[in-house]
Amino acid sequence: MRWMEIADSFWKFRPWMVPALAALYFVPIMRIVTYPLQYGGRIFMRINRRFGQWEHLVMWPRDTIVTVYLVGGIIWHAFVPATDTSEWMHALYALIAALLIAASALMASFRRRGHAALLEFARNEPRVHPQEFFDHLLCCSGVIRHALPDEPFNSIDHSNMDFTGGKEGFLIKRDLLRGSWSTFWLGRLILLASRSYKGVKLDQVAASLALIWGARIAQIARAKVTIEGQENILEGKAANIMLFNHMSFIDFTLAPIALSLMPENKGRRNERLSIPLFLLAKDHFLDNPLHYRILGIGRAAESLGMIFVDRKGKGERERAKVVAREATAKLLHRGGGLAIYPQGSRAAPYVDRDKKRLDSGYYTVGPRERVKRDGAHLKKGAAHIASEAALQLMKSTKDEEVRIIPVAISGTGIACPRGTPRTLSNVHMKLRFGEPIVIHPLHMEGMASPEGARPETPEEDRYFDFVEKLHARIDVALKTAAGVHGTLERRFFEDIRDMLDALQHEEIALAIKPWRGDDYLFHAILDAIYACPPERWRPLHGELIHLLLNFASRADLLAFKARVADELPM
Repeated sequence: MRWMEIADSFWKFRPWMVPALAALYFVPIMRIVTYPLQYGGRIFMRINRRFGQWEHLVMWPRDTIVTVYLVGGIIWHAFVPATDTSEWMHALYALIAALLIAASALMASFRRRGHAALLEFARNEPRVHPQEFFDHLLCCSGVIRHALPDEPFNSIDHSNMDFTGGKEGFLIKRDLLRGSWSTFWLGRLILLASRSYKGVKLDQVAASLALIWGARIAQIARAKVTIEGQENILEGKAANIMLFNHMSFIDFTLAPIALSLMPENKGRRNERLSIPLFLLAKDHFLDNPLHYRILGIGRAAESLGMIFVDRKGKGERERAKVVAREATAKLLHRGGGLAIYPQGSRAAPYVDRDKKRLDSGYYTVGPRERVKRDGAHLKKGAAHIASEAALQLMKSTKDEEVRIIPVAISGTGIACPRGTPRTLSNVHMKLRFGEPIVIHPLHMEGMASPEGARPETPEEDRYFDFVEKLHARIDVALKTAAGVHGTLERRFFEDIRDMLDALQHEEIALAIKPWRGDDYLFHAILDAIYACPPERWRPLHGELIHLLLNFASRADLLAFKARVADELPM
């Protein structure tokens, strides 16, 4: 078969193409026809949203695959009349194809204008209900131009959101698709904002979209989100560094909610609202094709100037120093706060004896070898960044403090823990503000930031000593806010109740008393035990009790912790 016969067969008009093209191009054609009209009422939104849903479903294949097909058809049908003037219908087919491509291009232009207006709406009204926001997003692709309201129809309080309802259970595929679709479009909108806005306005738009994203994920998960400890938020200007424990990917959606409660971000319209800087894992957000290209989270974070940490390369000390200085410079230059997950990765999940989900741990973060090491659960980056910031403020003679604010997240480890994509609905998630650590620039007098890995001068030695002590204070502040040790001890004593008599219980209580101070090895062991399968708890508890009652050395307990780590289901 000659190539002309193949082309004629491929681009030949067939009757079934009429309804197919009508379905694909109905919304763009109607949008052009009704262009003079513009509505935005609630009742009309219900209708326009349905057409917007259809448009979102078909626009990707239509604007790519079908457009390429039509372009080929235009070339072919324009070529046929040039060689055979009797085939005048080919010119008509080429004209229709060109008009359809033009309608699709105009629809894309209309959609971009609608998204630009939606960005401005989000900047002014960050507390819009997430469902209303995404209804507006769909209506931007409807059959009639959508008019955004002056104020949201429904607003929410991010410090007390309750989307719970129905029976507790795992989210179905439809909910997961909604979450992925919502994340994808918020990433696209942030990329659009990065091209349309600069400086403060870009921060405001991005912060608003981040708030909407957090509320949207909570809505889809039918979760309840509450804030505790707001009395620990101090007034006054400061370089704020917020530290979060890490249990689930959902933690990233809650962090902007915590930042929105800072004094400089309060207010109904949030004229001063700004996106915080995040320290993000490079391998997770930039190197992962799903997060970077498909969902667009990595691209959005990159466009906003977030700081990416390479966790896999060599030279950890040198890389940490570079990241600390970059984060310090950006924190002091643009403000808005800095959000860090100092554990570096999600903690291992807990279950009860019936294997029902509980929240995740605290010390069991990272790979097995990291869990085995002593005190490796928390990275020192936060302490270095806070110290560098205070040192720079001292040099610039600014009367401004550095505040380290611990924020304990709970509930997210129940909703979607590490190691599973299955998300549980109707979970109560909490953000609990702990007591802040305040560093005044005057505290840094007589110190100097070292260039090498080891101190070489007395000033550098004092700096290293300050960082070490600050790192220990950060650890205590974060796990105190999360109530880690109290929870572990309660579980331990409940589980060994039938294993010992009353006298032995008293002996155990006395034996663990020294571990309630600065040394947390006992609690790190308990954390590792509860990350093991429930059938292993009793024998591991028995071995731990034996070590405690026989006054085992710290080295023996550390060796036992390494054996427990070998049993972790990683």
